[in-house]
Amino acid sequence: MEKRALRKVLLLPAILVLGIWCSFLPGTSVAKADTITGWYEQQSGVSEDLWSVSAADAYTVWAVGNNGTILKTADSGATWVAQASGTGNHLRSVCAIDANIAWTVGTSGTILKTVDGGTIWSPQVAGGAYSFSGIAAADSNNAWAVGSEYSAGTFHGIILNTSDGGGTWNPQPSSGTYSLSGVSAVNNTTAWVVGSAGAHGFDKAILKTVDGGLTWTPQTCPPDILPYKISAIDTNTAWAVGSNIIATKDGGTTWTTQESGTSNKLENVVAVDGQTAWAVGSMSGYSAYNRIVLKTSDAGSTWSMQTPQYALFLLGVTASDANTAWAVGDQGTIIHTSGGGMEYTCYFAEGYTGRGFQEYLCLGNPQEETATAIVNYIFKDGTTQEERLTIPPLSRTTINVNSQVGEGKEVSAKVVSDKEISVERPMYFSYNGVWSGGHDSEGATATDSSWYFAEGYTGSGFEEWICVLNPGEQETDITFNFQTQEAGALEKTGFKVPAHSRSTFKINDVLGSGFQNSLKLESRYPVVAERPMYFDYQGIGGHHWQGGSCVVGLNDLSKTYYLAEGTTRTGFEEWLTLQNPGQGTVNVTVAYQPGPEQGDSFEKTYVLSPLSRFSVYVPNEVGEGKDVAVTLTGDNAFVVERPMYFNYTYGAVTAQGGDCVMPAISPSSDWFFAEGYTGEGYNEWLCLENPYDEASTVEVIYCTQEAGILPAASITVPPRSRSTIMVNEQAGSGYQLSTRLKVVSGPNIVAERAMYFNAGGFNGGHTATGFSM
Repeated sequence: MEKRALRKVLLLPAILVLGIWCSFLPGTSVAKADTITGWYEQQSGVSEDLWSVSAADAYTVWAVGNNGTILKTADSGATWVAQASGTGNHLRSVCAIDANIAWTVGTSGTILKTVDGGTIWSPQVAGGAYSFSGIAAADSNNAWAVGSEYSAGTFHGIILNTSDGGGTWNPQPSSGTYSLSGVSAVNNTTAWVVGSAGAHGFDKAILKTVDGGLTWTPQTCPPDILPYKISAIDTNTAWAVGSNIIATKDGGTTWTTQESGTSNKLENVVAVDGQTAWAVGSMSGYSAYNRIVLKTSDAGSTWSMQTPQYALFLLGVTASDANTAWAVGDQGTIIHTSGGGMEYTCYFAEGYTGRGFQEYLCLGNPQEETATAIVNYIFKDGTTQEERLTIPPLSRTTINVNSQVGEGKEVSAKVVSDKEISVERPMYFSYNGVWSGGHDSEGATATDSSWYFAEGYTGSGFEEWICVLNPGEQETDITFNFQTQEAGALEKTGFKVPAHSRSTFKINDVLGSGFQNSLKLESRYPVVAERPMYFDYQGIGGHHWQGGSCVVGLNDLSKTYYLAEGTTRTGFEEWLTLQNPGQGTVNVTVAYQPGPEQGDSFEKTYVLSPLSRFSVYVPNEVGEGKDVAVTLTGDNAFVVERPMYFNYTYGAVTAQGGDCVMPAISPSSDWFFAEGYTGEGYNEWLCLENPYDEASTVEVIYCTQEAGILPAASITVPPRSRSTIMVNEQAGSGYQLSTRLKVVSGPNIVAERAMYFNAGGFNGGHTATGFSM
């Protein structure tokens, strides 16, 4: 059982300032940013409705719209430049061949072509009272334009074709269609068109040619769609959208309806390959102006909504690959994704910029493309503040939260990125002017209605807190279900967290003093929960080691956990705290895996009673002077944390304090750490666990802000063992760095990063489990 004692708390007379070692990389930063799930606004510079967009490649894109509007970007949309079209007619469709050649069509028979990147758009004569809705080109010579012609008091669908680059446009048979709105060309012989048929346009039309348009053969359309646009990737595979989504994999012999998840009109579609396509439209038909972006990555078996409600239509979409796309809409709207339209979100419930506290956010981008992230700061009173950042490839950007939001704030954070990034929140403190230290947390990747914490103590010398972020639309009720070693299960109710807000609960007051406790926090609506603890730890040796720790709760219970770090060397006291929140007994087997030449791995089993908490003092199990990783396996789900207290000395760094970490759920072949520093007053370590019977060889890649990517290092982790890297010695001193660990041979591993510091008026340490790629 842990022994802890209190020292008298004094108020801090003035804030201590941490020497800033995290540098700020160049990037966009604005006070307010438009957020679209996985998609981001680009500035078009126009207010006209944009109807169509076409990408020649990942950098060169054209967009067209009302009143002859033509826009082009040559830098993926960072800047959009207006081009002179020479017409005031509305342009409805554009097709880019390459960075120099493109066609656009529109009302009043407009056909324009450029061969010089848009410097000159030359009109091409189509003839007739045509209004064009679609253009598709197989190459710089062969193209089709479709639309409608009004004559003899009715509309007629029209198809025009050119095989000489637009020198001549010749009509092709359109099989009695009423109006054709979409066309997609596979090559110079094969194309599809879609639209409406019948005397009043109430019938469906899908036509295909395989002979360059000499004949157009009608195909059978499912009854639940009026097709409006079409996109084909080869002679067999195509999607069409309108009032629904349909697809063919056999050249159009059969068209099958795919479930879109919406009953509203889809305005356009683009297919990238046989698995990937996007569709765009409006959330509620023609009356409620709300964007829709749908994507499939499994050939249409599922279509996922990527965009929340937003007050504009989307009318056109294009993509250069499965990750890079643009969509356009009314009032000059252009949005862009370079991350497949995906949103990567993490949350931090804790955060404080008050007296004695210095908070940072470290955003590490392990990808080879720039990531765009939006940080939404959420305050206790429900107000918010946003910041938008670009994070260069293979780099780290650090935010000084105190400087960003001001002093004296209780602040949570939601970070949204278009790439999968790693975000950590290091905080340094002089708690009430007496207990100095620091802690570090990784963001929670989702909200949940249940959060678990195995560790907790409200006895002498410890102050335990729970921070709850409610990012939702409704106030939520909170229930604390404690499992204590002293009094069994205790429930505390009657707590609330307002919508769009965060609340902080002092567990010493909620539960009472003197309890070694675990916690299951339950919320009526999904929230995020963290547990900061501040202490004067007396422990087994009566030490008075002062500091703090913080962890994000666990919301995905498992039967197996991994902890790579752990030591029973002189100056360390390591614990395992085990929580059983369930109604049945859990038998937990712990495999202790010492470092090289420190003994063989061995197992020991602990019995957890229902609704209980149990503490293990690791030195009693493995002996003194060991580095030890552990793998824990239960016959039912449970929770574990590893609190560790220390009086650390290595080289010139001496620090006192403690840390605590949640476990990894599974080993991985690829780990990333956003945070890291090997400068004066800091020691950084990497702890690698191999829980398997075969050795693992691991490549260690350091990405520094001072010298870029360092030459890769390598380490072999023996079977069922743990290895340790002293980063200051392997990478070198004086680096602000992120770290990536990649298994190059052998089984997967588990990785943690331990840091100890005595700088800027703060001394202590913190530990983090890696971000699994």
